[in-house]
Amino acid sequence: MPHSEVWARGMIDRTTIHIAADEAADASRQWDFAPPFTARITEHDMFNPDPGLGSDVVRDLLTMCFSLPVCDGFLTWGFSDQRSWVGNAPFYFSNYTEKPATAVYRDLLFNQWFTRGATGTTGSDGSVSIKVWQGIHNVTVAA
Repeated sequence: MPHSEVWARGMIDRTTIHIAADEAADASRQWDFAPPFTARITEHDMFNPDPGLGSDVVRDLLTMCFSLPVCDGFLTWGFSDQRSWVGNAPFYFSNYTEKPATAVYRDLLFNQWFTRGATGTTGSDGSVSIKVWQGIHNVTVAA
């Protein structure tokens, strides 16, 4: 039974899905939520010590989460290896030098997904459609 149907029947109010690193690229198959239900990644951490695999997992999880309208958050556990409960945080080594996943995170959020300088021209009916990243946006209209 899909999660959305279980929730709609009032049987549960939350669920947990654990995704192993080798499943991350195909994790969207597990997300069958439907509005008004939301999902969020709340305990992202890494058990595999391979920083290259870690950056792939971060890329895949962030892409999955931010591409699904029902996903409203991404929280990672353990900022550095020194502070991680498993001794292997996704973003920083124990000496706080960056792992490859940090560059992936930064590139996706700040270079690829953030909305900057979006412009458009209105049609004859006065409307314009511009793809923007979710959030609060200030719009200036000039003649």
